[in-house]
Amino acid sequence: METREFNIHHPLEQLTNQAFFDAKIERNKVAGRKQFSEGDIRPFQGYPIDFLRKQMNFILELDEESRVQIIERVARPLSEIAQRYNVPSIFTGFGDLPPHITLQPANFLNMSPESQQELLTRLKSDKSHLDWISKILRCSERTYQMNTLVLGGNMYVCTRETYPSAYKARKLIERIYTRGQPVEQVIYGQEANNESSGLIPVEYKDIIHISVGRVTEKPSNGFLSNFADEAYETVEKSIAEDPVSVRVNDVFVGPSIEFFEKYATHLILK
Repeated sequence: METREFNIHHPLEQLTNQAFFDAKIERNKVAGRKQFSEGDIRPFQGYPIDFLRKQMNFILELDEESRVQIIERVARPLSEIAQRYNVPSIFTGFGDLPPHITLQPANFLNMSPESQQELLTRLKSDKSHLDWISKILRCSERTYQMNTLVLGGNMYVCTRETYPSAYKARKLIERIYTRGQPVEQVIYGQEANNESSGLIPVEYKDIIHISVGRVTEKPSNGFLSNFADEAYETVEKSIAEDPVSVRVNDVFVGPSIEFFEKYATHLILK
């Protein structure tokens, strides 16, 4: 099949995105350090089932070699460091979802079950433009270089590159979710405007990242800081010098509940 890409032809837009990503990575690192030093961590227990049922997702799944590399070079050493410092956590490959890249989530808001199912059926159809985007992303042989570690209640690795094709795909997915209508996006982690209705994209102008771990209980503050010190000194140094290259081989399109039912039913809170 012919390889296709989503391209952005405006260098200024790409430079703006690069500056945004660099600044966000540094903000998140500082915020995570502050959380760890103050013990201000909200333990992760799982996701409420109603939340997962009402969230639509577009997720890039990785090939087997990529998943193994993330687990062996990032998750396993983080897990070993967490055990040494008694930091209760789960990690990808060790209790959490398998390594993946969330490209663009959205929330079904103020819709009847019938309307939500009708829209979901249309979006998952092989005639949907989401299917067209999925096929392009599957066949593009795109690899992403994960070279940065960010620690906090949610730990992740990310790339400092912008990847214009991913940015363009996100913008197209947002437009398909909303049928081209202007809407006020949902801020990630915040309550939506109750007046909104329909499939509302989560504001996800985000770095390309893979969640690798989550703190599940509050440990001693000092232990958290020690964990962070060693993780940055060892794991991040390793991937900065030799990035983990990951490749997409499949795309999941559907409600998040289906993704969790496939890979991590124990993280669904009923």
